[in-house]
Amino acid sequence: DTCSMETLPEKILKVPGIALVAAGTPACLIGLYDSAARINSLDRLFLCQISSVEYSLGKQGKKIWEAVELAANTEGIRGVIIYSSCMEVLYAELRTTIRTQR
Repeated sequence: DTCSMETLPEKILKVPGIALVAAGTPACLIGLYDSAARINSLDRLFLCQISSVEYSLGKQGKKIWEAVELAANTEGIRGVIIYSSCMEVLYAELRTTIRTQR
């Protein structure tokens, strides 16, 4: 039954002490929110909503890292996974980070 298949975010959120940070537009994030609510893991889901304007101006990086920091500093969290719910948002940030580290 494909309707009962567990998604990757659900598998991640079922691991004790692991937080999931997801950046993207509301359309990308709503499915993750619903999945986390269904398995009672909203306390370990950290959504980082990025507007099209922020994305266009390259301003998403700061918001993503703030969400990672918030998740990492949450009591009981031992690890943080950044989930690519909207790949274009993460790609732009990773590309900028890689360029500045050269």
